[in-house]
Amino acid sequence: MIEMLNRLSGEWGNYLLLWLLQNTLFVGIVLVLLYAYRRRHPYFLRWIALLGLAKLLLPPIPGGQWLVDSPLSLGILNFPTLNLAPITVTAGAAAILSLPGMVLLAWSAGIVLLLLLALRRHLHLRKILKSLRNFERAAAFLPAGHRLSVHLSAFRHSPFLTGIRRPRIVFPALAQNWSDEQLQAVIAHEAAHIRYGDQWLNLPLLLVRLVYFWHPLVWLLGRQIHDIRERLCDDAAIRFLRHTPLQYARCLLSIAESIVRPPVWLTGAIFFAGSSRNFRNRIAYQLTQTEDFVMKQSKLTQVFVLMALALLMLPLSCQVEKEPDETLAPPSSPTASIVGEETADYYSLTEKPEIVEQGIPKYPELAKKAGIEGTVVVKVLVGYEGNVESTELVKSVEVLDEAALEAARQFKFSPAKLDGKPVKVWMALPFKFKLQ
Repeated sequence: MIEMLNRLSGEWGNYLLLWLLQNTLFVGIVLVLLYAYRRRHPYFLRWIALLGLAKLLLPPIPGGQWLVDSPLSLGILNFPTLNLAPITVTAGAAAILSLPGMVLLAWSAGIVLLLLLALRRHLHLRKILKSLRNFERAAAFLPAGHRLSVHLSAFRHSPFLTGIRRPRIVFPALAQNWSDEQLQAVIAHEAAHIRYGDQWLNLPLLLVRLVYFWHPLVWLLGRQIHDIRERLCDDAAIRFLRHTPLQYARCLLSIAESIVRPPVWLTGAIFFAGSSRNFRNRIAYQLTQTEDFVMKQSKLTQVFVLMALALLMLPLSCQVEKEPDETLAPPSSPTASIVGEETADYYSLTEKPEIVEQGIPKYPELAKKAGIEGTVVVKVLVGYEGNVESTELVKSVEVLDEAALEAARQFKFSPAKLDGKPVKVWMALPFKFKLQ
């Protein structure tokens, strides 16, 4: 178990760190835009927030560096390797959990705990749904053409919407005593959620909250998405009911006085009245907006902002490619010049070098503790006597490089010859480090 965590954190640590940094930067930009345009129409704000949600679900796109580090890329390096399999260096992994491994373990444990909590909430939702009965009086207020159904439960809770294929509005038992105006307000609001497709957002929001449970900016974005979609549906309900914002706000207050908010959220449900903070914000929004409150931004500007934000998603989803590095870049051909002396082309040799003495790398302790494995390719210059005169890294794994270079210097070869004369030649030695 420890070895697996160390290996996974070693292989994916940098990848995940870059992913998190990219997403944090993008979500930060989204939150700044939401604050800057907070007085604009909720529909515009909704698209900004959804782009932030989409970025959190979008994995980074691998860049060119992965081609160099891929085992398949060794074929394009064009260096002779004597047709040998990589020199494998094995070592028993130390039973010590590395710091990246600890982070991965804590992260995974948090996801599992929250997943269990979400499952518990879903089971509670199913318990409520088993108690449902039809609510004929409220069903009379359903908008024409809607596939919604309206039900009463035996529990005390806020009205909520649940279901994707068969969406249902669930009222608490005490809703039987509500006025027609209150029932119409709830139904118009929940029907707007269906129109905007909010029921499809529950799963992406759940996934994001599971993976980023520790990230304050992600939780803030989730809260913004919830607030914005509630305001948007309130506006739609006002238009449908032909109420003034003040009339609708009074209706919200009357409903708030008679309902009990859920002690826990139910997985897969959209509540009419969530937290007290959200409910207060909705009422304040209705009471403070004016006729031109949300229409001060031109549509052209809104489209420009959304397009710029969408285009920014792609560059931030790409791995940043490293600048060309001498330790990774192969020379233009197998022939090279070292201190003014020309080397021979390996493929034109009449006698190719053979290994006489092989150097065996020592597995670095740091790499063992961190669970790091990988293949290091070292380019060596075989001299006139068959000794290694120079070494260069072709494929690098930073913590393993020095061990591979030290082993490469210990190699001895039979001299390479061209037309009977000893010559110098470049060779490539692959070293595969693997934990048992």
